[in-house]
Amino acid sequence: MPLFIFLPASLIVGAVAAHLLRLVMKSAKLKIKATPRFQNIGLTDRRVRLSLAVFLLVYGLFNPNAWIFAASGFVFYEAFAKWCALYAVLGKNTCPLN
Repeated sequence: MPLFIFLPASLIVGAVAAHLLRLVMKSAKLKIKATPRFQNIGLTDRRVRLSLAVFLLVYGLFNPNAWIFAASGFVFYEAFAKWCALYAVLGKNTCPLN
């Protein structure tokens, strides 16, 4: 499969997986210490995640692998949505607004 189709498809799969995980956790009514706005990542964590996502994306361009691109999409989603599933389960919150 050509990279120009493979890359966006894998990124979208990763982002959709992250969004579905968020919706499942939100609707499962788990005892998650989340805020009403459902944000738990602060600016520093978002920058770290964005850097990691870009690193994974560049690494994936040199070593094409669907898992790397999907992981990059997942981390991009976390950075832009300001939400981390692991933080939600652990009750950690680095967002200063909450």
